[in-house]
Amino acid sequence: MNNRGWPVFRGGPRRAGQTRVIPTEEPGILWSKQIGDYVRSSPVTGADGSVYVGSWDHKLYSVSADGETQWTSQTLDHIVGSPAVGATGNIYVGSYDFKIHGFDKLGQAKWTVPTH
Repeated sequence: MNNRGWPVFRGGPRRAGQTRVIPTEEPGILWSKQIGDYVRSSPVTGADGSVYVGSWDHKLYSVSADGETQWTSQTLDHIVGSPAVGATGNIYVGSYDFKIHGFDKLGQAKWTVPTH
């Protein structure tokens, strides 16, 4: 990862799925986290290392870089697609409730936009 995190699916606007960061140690599992339900959403990371992932339980999860749940935010249906993290730290995610949701970096809902 770069110092801006991995804010969207496959890392950036080109969706290359690559980073220029060279690891300083062998890769390994730092932590794993059991969350509410089935996860089909690919996780993304913010600049501070927070991990954001949606779940089948209608929630967006924020997990700290050390694996602790920071917050959850509710939508009205499953979250299957990957969230995206904006330059200001806001998180955006679509849900099967036919809305795109915008959350601030503390998990507070800021807006919703219907998609149909």
